[in-house]
Amino acid sequence: MFIGVSRSHQWRLSEPPEPSDDKDFQLKRVEFLSDVDYRCTDCHFRSEKYQHVHHKDGNHKHNEIINFECKCPLCHMCEHLGFVADNKLATLVFCPSLTQEELNAYVRISWVANYLAKIQGPEKCGTTLLRIARDTGLWIELLSATAQQVSQVYKITNIRALAEDFRAMDDKEYSERQLKYPHLRLLFTPDPFSREIEEWSRNQDFFSDFYDPNNWPEIVNNHISSLEG
Repeated sequence: MFIGVSRSHQWRLSEPPEPSDDKDFQLKRVEFLSDVDYRCTDCHFRSEKYQHVHHKDGNHKHNEIINFECKCPLCHMCEHLGFVADNKLATLVFCPSLTQEELNAYVRISWVANYLAKIQGPEKCGTTLLRIARDTGLWIELLSATAQQVSQVYKITNIRALAEDFRAMDDKEYSERQLKYPHLRLLFTPDPFSREIEEWSRNQDFFSDFYDPNNWPEIVNNHISSLEG
């Protein structure tokens, strides 16, 4: 997966990722998510709540199941840069060490770790959870500092400019956009996803090891490596 935009000219660049007022879509959405077991096609994260349905061709009126993909909120927003820009959901960073879906998984883990550490307090959550929350938070802080590098390397100053560039490309250029912007990633900010983070912290299917602090030293490696399987 690489960041992109909806290129259907029927829709504005900032079109919301899901049509909230389309009854046909809403009915099919529920059935589709159940059929695919609520699992993101990109990062493989599973959650029965707050998963999105992405229209592959960018046409929000094309509500055939074959045109649907299940996406977690982070992976879905990667397909809608105009919406991300307008709602200040992320920043552009330089990250050659992780793919976008790996970075999304890492960010979600860090958010949940820090959320649990905050609500449980230091005595209940233990030193290992506190350390992982601190270390992942520090890594994300350092990664966010590469925004200046993005401007220098790619001459792109903001997400809106990148979205406009993607929209102006012809089909061949768009299919090869990763070659023009290698290692460019979206780093999402937690505040717009507060309700999702609260829900994810209760997701024992995916985050069951969060409840055993002895497993924390291996959590990030396990979750990232699981994406490669």
